[in-house]
Amino acid sequence: EASIIVYYAGHGMPDNASKDAYLLPVDGSSSSLGAAYSLKKLYTELTTYPTVKTLVFLDACFSGDSRNGMLASGRGLSIEPNPEILHGNLIVFPATTGKQTAHPYDDKAHGLFTYFLLLKLQETKGNVSFGELADYLNKQVSRTSLDIKNEQTPDVNVATEISETWKTMKLK
Repeated sequence: EASIIVYYAGHGMPDNASKDAYLLPVDGSSSSLGAAYSLKKLYTELTTYPTVKTLVFLDACFSGDSRNGMLASGRGLSIEPNPEILHGNLIVFPATTGKQTAHPYDDKAHGLFTYFLLLKLQETKGNVSFGELADYLNKQVSRTSLDIKNEQTPDVNVATEISETWKTMKLK
């Protein structure tokens, strides 16, 4: 009867060869995947045991691009990472789609995605369906990103087992 919530804000990066996505710790180097953590591995470990729901919120992008230029020096273009196939009761809310960059919201001292995620959770006290949350994040982040930077469109990735029911599931 457990629920798991994972929140990550930071850098993500793709493996140039496989295009698999990785989380890059603050003390990691973008020149090597040695310190990076595989999203595929994270998702596998999160679904090892059954849960009521497992949520992952990722305020990061995985194109190799960053707010201040390319993470890996010498690479002049962004890479679109491979999509992950999810299992179990896993729902992932990434801050970006494809090759986009996750932007800061300097006026609010948060990432753009994080600001609107926290705002909606505060307004609803967590009593919000995942479908409503996804629609809200998409609308607010997409609209605001065009005012402050380049386009940023949040996404939702859902395990095939709950593809028909995830929208009505609630955080609380």
